[in-house]
Amino acid sequence: MRNSQGYSQLFGPGLDGLKDPGLAALQKDKEADTFTCGHCNCVTHVPANTDAANIGGLCKVCMAFVCPKCASLGICSPFEKQLELQLTREYRMREYV
Repeated sequence: MRNSQGYSQLFGPGLDGLKDPGLAALQKDKEADTFTCGHCNCVTHVPANTDAANIGGLCKVCMAFVCPKCASLGICSPFEKQLELQLTREYRMREYV
């Protein structure tokens, strides 16, 4: 199984002369820790000094980090298991043809 934790560097577009403070935040380069959700395979950026419960959680069934969207579902459906089921279905459908 691959390591699902990482580190990312986000680079702003380098827009000069922005007056809007919301868009000015895009200019700054940012660095953040990341993890890949074990259920939906999306990358989640972890802000510094945050509580673990606020960034999703840990699935106790498959022992993988999960994003907040998947944590709220409350069911365990690992991404790799979903891929295996799709491939199995595809192979069986090819046998019928």
